[in-house]
Amino acid sequence: MKLPKPTGNYCYLCNKPLSEYDSNLKPQPDDKETKDHIPPDCLFPKPKPSNLISVKCCYRCNQDHSEFDTQLQVMASLPFDRNPAGQRTLDEKVFQGIFGTGRQLDLQLQVLSTIRNVPNSNLARFNIHGKPFTDGMIQITKGLLRFFYPNFDYSKNHFIVIPLSPIPSEAQTRLIQMLGQRQYDVRGDRVFEFWRYVDETKNSGGWMITFYQCSAFVVLHKPPETFNLLTKLRMLWNKIRAKFLSDRFQIVSSRHWINYAKQFISLPGFAKAL
Repeated sequence: MKLPKPTGNYCYLCNKPLSEYDSNLKPQPDDKETKDHIPPDCLFPKPKPSNLISVKCCYRCNQDHSEFDTQLQVMASLPFDRNPAGQRTLDEKVFQGIFGTGRQLDLQLQVLSTIRNVPNSNLARFNIHGKPFTDGMIQITKGLLRFFYPNFDYSKNHFIVIPLSPIPSEAQTRLIQMLGQRQYDVRGDRVFEFWRYVDETKNSGGWMITFYQCSAFVVLHKPPETFNLLTKLRMLWNKIRAKFLSDRFQIVSSRHWINYAKQFISLPGFAKAL
């Protein structure tokens, strides 16, 4: 089946018109047309699949979100229940690449400073700042919307991101059951899976997104005026919490892999930065 192609020469994030690449211009202008992979192609072990999703993006937005690519590699591959593709990413890209070369030092510090053993198990938990991943899931959802629904106007949608717990709450379970019956798609060896329900007549939708069959999020989006009072109050509280409180995601991994990660995290490049 031939995949749909997005139309329009606009950035999917800022929605500004794009200019064509001109090798004579140095540095390249912010509105230069680039391609952004949805999700980042660094999540996929080699050989990478031929049906990766990409959308048009301006040079500035592409650069502004480049740090999220490596952060997502760490967050998505460290949970204890990752699949074989996640294990390969952890071994080859996270331990030897990101941690081993001293990249993402702030993220490494978050891992080291918050590690706690889970009682009566071989697991350990740690916390990481949630906002980059909340923003990143919105970015990925906008990219999927631009690719599969090129005429959908999400510029005025409000996006709600819900990280799914390994032991989901009753409300999360209802969301999983509802979205799990919707249209399904996958990229790579179950590296990236997503279920979607989009109502173009109501300009709203819901997505369930998973990485390596372990890290999962639900993203809901609709015009702000369609939310009821309770939802609006919850949105206001989330904004206050994000501004004044520490908004963190908790990740559970095995003690074995946490101890193994410490060998790479404690390399000279990291120690020098402390």
